[in-house]
Amino acid sequence: MTTNKNTITAACKKLITAREHWEANELAASNRKLYSILSRCFDVYKQLAANVFLVDAVNDLLAAKDIKVISTLHPANKLMKLIFGDNDRRRVSAYATVMKAALEDEKDATADFAAWVNKKGGIEAIRTGGTTENSTTAETKSADAFSKAAAQLSKEHAIATINPSSKFPDKTGYVLVLAHIAPDRSLSVVKFVGDVDDDRTKALVVKVVADEEKNFKSVVGKAIKNREKLIKQQEKEAKASNKAREKKQKEEAALTEAATDDEEIDKMLEEIQARRAAKQAQTDAYDEQLDEIKQWDVVYTADEENDEINVAA
Repeated sequence: MTTNKNTITAACKKLITAREHWEANELAASNRKLYSILSRCFDVYKQLAANVFLVDAVNDLLAAKDIKVISTLHPANKLMKLIFGDNDRRRVSAYATVMKAALEDEKDATADFAAWVNKKGGIEAIRTGGTTENSTTAETKSADAFSKAAAQLSKEHAIATINPSSKFPDKTGYVLVLAHIAPDRSLSVVKFVGDVDDDRTKALVVKVVADEEKNFKSVVGKAIKNREKLIKQQEKEAKASNKAREKKQKEEAALTEAATDDEEIDKMLEEIQARRAAKQAQTDAYDEQLDEIKQWDVVYTADEENDEINVAA
């Protein structure tokens, strides 16, 4: 029994040593390489986040690799699917979450991506939101988020106001209210849930503002897509119009060229006819001279001193 226990103990110690060596060497090297790739992915993602039209390039590459995605999928998820494939969706989702978190902390993530990931506790900690930052830092960030959300809500007009009551809390801030709406749309406060600006209320305030911003971005995104679609349609129509115009211009040019050719042919024919007329006139002149010569009378006069000439005549 003791021998078996010692054997297990020795085997476990060897495995622990092997694991420590693997973590310090192979795993560390693998993580460094992975963080390097993710850092370069983050450089691309920042460009996509800054210009939504660039996402079309990612969509085209996904289609070329036959990776199916829905049009509303977040650009970070699209990019990770493209780079790491679609075989491990959990990994793709985790890396996409890292991209989004890095963009929220862009300054530090850009300065040293690997150091930023390690500071956050690694990829899994970022994915689950369980970073290793101390509680004071987390509380500070939570307080900042609530302050920003509260400031945003304060700019909105209240739907309705209720007259002051001694039964209301004497603190200023946000509080959850359980109320009843009557058929005439009047509102009756039943009770207050929790305290003013308690953690649950703060979390809800932050969520409400975040949801509004998300909806706003969604509306803007749809508007941009519709505008992009309209621009593409206009470009398509413009190209079609240009092609029709070019075709018409070519046809007009061909007709003009044909008309020019006809004019040149007519001119050549006129020149030929003129030359023929000139030659005919010249021939007629020669004929007239010949006829005149034919009508001449030849008179021979005898030479008394030269009989040979007389004989020839």
